[in-house]
Amino acid sequence: MLKYDALLNCIEQIEKITAEIHLLLIKGESMDYPDIMAINSLYFERKSVLSEFEQFALTDEGKNILNQNSAIINNFIIKLQENDKNNIVLLKNKIQSLANKLKELNTNKSLMIYQK
Repeated sequence: MLKYDALLNCIEQIEKITAEIHLLLIKGESMDYPDIMAINSLYFERKSVLSEFEQFALTDEGKNILNQNSAIINNFIIKLQENDKNNIVLLKNKIQSLANKLKELNTNKSLMIYQK
């Protein structure tokens, strides 16, 4: 089972994956298919690490370690929530930008059809 060092490693992995997602989201003005697939893959990887963290937290040993290190865990959770909030805002902005580009393409397509 996970011990304290492994728990810290798990936390570091989650933070690293979240930072990688953030970097992909701020990479450019828009996202392409490989970026979307990379973000998707990172979220699945993070989900498995979070599941591992959750399974550990539900054990008696995990509860004891989490209680003994509650300040570290609380800071981790707060930081993770803030980072996720920022990533959601970035993702929302990317989606809005792509939606606007799609509307513009459809408008241009309609104009081209009308001109024929």
